[in-house]
Amino acid sequence: MTKRVKIICTIGPASSDSKILSLLKEKKVDFFRINLSHTNENDILDKINLLKPYNVPLIIDTEGPQVRTGNTEEIKFKKGNLVKVYSNVITCNSHQLFLTPSRVVNSFEAGDKISLAFGSAIFKVESISSLEKEGYVECSVLSEGIIGSKKAVHIESPNFLLSDFSEKDMKAIEIAKKNNIKHFTLSFMENADSVKRIRDFYPEAILYSKIESKKGLTNFDAIVDVSDGILIDRGDLSSQIPIQKIPIVQKHLIEKCRKKGKEIFIATDTLQNMFSDLRPNAADANDMVNTLLDGATGIALTKETAVGKYPLETVDMMNKIINQVETIKKFENIHHPDVLRNILENGEF
Repeated sequence: MTKRVKIICTIGPASSDSKILSLLKEKKVDFFRINLSHTNENDILDKINLLKPYNVPLIIDTEGPQVRTGNTEEIKFKKGNLVKVYSNVITCNSHQLFLTPSRVVNSFEAGDKISLAFGSAIFKVESISSLEKEGYVECSVLSEGIIGSKKAVHIESPNFLLSDFSEKDMKAIEIAKKNNIKHFTLSFMENADSVKRIRDFYPEAILYSKIESKKGLTNFDAIVDVSDGILIDRGDLSSQIPIQKIPIVQKHLIEKCRKKGKEIFIATDTLQNMFSDLRPNAADANDMVNTLLDGATGIALTKETAVGKYPLETVDMMNKIINQVETIKKFENIHHPDVLRNILENGEF
């Protein structure tokens, strides 16, 4: 059976071994993804050289205007506590934290909200009076939670702005161009001009714009028109859109892309349970089947293959789900009377 749905496989510590990379190639993943948010600037070329011999197309994922926590160990923040958020590197604990890039803290104002790890904990900036002399702003914990190492941060503020691409992004795109790597997922695209900036720099590039903010949704039609495709990052988007609305947004954007003939990938928690278990749970399977039935043209495996326990088994399962859906699509619709018989007779794909 020919697989039409594409699989992006994020490469990380769990999948960088030569044997695993060879097996991933045998399983016909469509892309090896290099996540710049977890790649040091000086390591970009080394990672490209590591992956190129496998002849699997590489896709560079820009970090964009990405703010991250500086902690390297898990920290629990309790509701009501005060936390000092620093602009310089300090030892992180439940009462103090630093963010990267360091300059972002200098832009904070009282009343701003800071969402950590997709809303796992939320701070409110109470005072910036110590910023100039002490290098920190004082925050209260509005919503408590446990935050892992170097997690994504989103700032809710009327005046907070970051550039669309980091210096590391532009260096990586230049390196990719020299190495004939053409595929990119562009993080936090919020307007068409940002996409055009990369298009002008590298006309041959194939650009998938990542939608992960309210502004990206507002400007979606303009963004998709200048992109080769779209990637919905459900994790980052859920820090700005209530989680119960994400499935509806996803369905809406898939339909828009389908009508425009554009590719659309779905990312974050695609087979979440397989991060630590050999099987997806029923919610994982239901999510992926319905996502593909709606018309998604690709799935991005992120932490499941980058740092999960079972990267190979995760790809196997995704292929089984894709093949199952492709078989069902041969019928007029999911309610065709022969669908159930076909599933029972064909067993496991």
